[in-house]
This record gives sequence, structure tokens and C-alpha cells, in this order.
Amino acid sequence: MTSFPAWLLVIAGLIIVSLSLTAAYYLLKLKKQNAHHQNLRQEQQAALLQKRKDIVTDIRFIANAMQEGQCEITEGCIRIASLMKSLDSQLAQQDTFSAIFSLYENTRQLATHQAYKDLSAKERLRQDKIRLDLEDEYNTQVLQEIRVVIDYPFNVD
Repeated sequence: MTSFPAWLLVIAGLIIVSLSLTAAYYLLKLKKQNAHHQNLRQEQQAALLQKRKDIVTDIRFIANAMQEGQCEITEGCIRIASLMKSLDSQLAQQDTFSAIFSLYENTRQLATHQAYKDLSAKERLRQDKIRLDLEDEYNTQVLQEIRVVIDYPFNVD
């Protein structure tokens, strides 16, 4: 029976040790990378949660301003509806906020900001009349809904 030369066993041992060390290195690297990705996911979730909380704060701020007469009904509804939709698209389907979203939908086609300024005087008057008529129509119901918005338990967690 022939035996392997000792130098072959030493080389085989060195190969096994180097492969084991390489495998251990890559396992540690993978573990660090997974931990890093987990930390990133947690940071992203925390940032998303904070953004959702900030949106709720903004909604309540606008609702309070509307209630105190510091914000026009149409502008407030446009802002609140947009924020609510970004928070949860299902809020637009709730009867609780039907007037807010109706006024929002009915005024979306009206010009705002620079586009409003660029309108002719006649067209601005026409759009102002539409807006004021809609505000008159929805005013009472919107103000009732605004009181609900202020205390509404938005599920942001």
C-alpha cells in the first residue's frame, strides 16, 4: 500500500484552511451587508412613519385654519384632499369627508397661482363666481367635516 507523500497532505490542508477562511470572510461580509440593509429598511420605515405623521399634522393645521377663517374653504379643501389622498387613497371614498372631496373635485379645473393671474379679467370673474357658488353650496357641510378632520384618528402607525 502506497501512502500519500506528506507534502500533498500539507498542501491539501492549506487548501482546506484557505477555502475555509475565504468562506468565513464572505459569510461575515454577507452578515454585515444584511445588517446594513436591515438598518436601512428600519430608517426608511421610520422616515415614512414620520412623513405620515407630518402629513396628519399639516391636515389638522389647515383644518384649524379653515375653522378659524384664516384659510378659504376652497383652498383648504384642495390642500386637505390632496394630503389625505397621499396619506390613504381610501379616505376619499368615506362619506365622512364627502363634501371636502366634492368641493376639491369640482374646483380642480379652476386655474390657480400664475395660471389664474394669466387669465383675462372676464375669465377670472367667471371662475371666481364658480368658486364662490361652490363654496356657498358646500360651506356648512365642509365646516362640519373639518371638525371631524381635526380629531380624526388617521392610522399612520
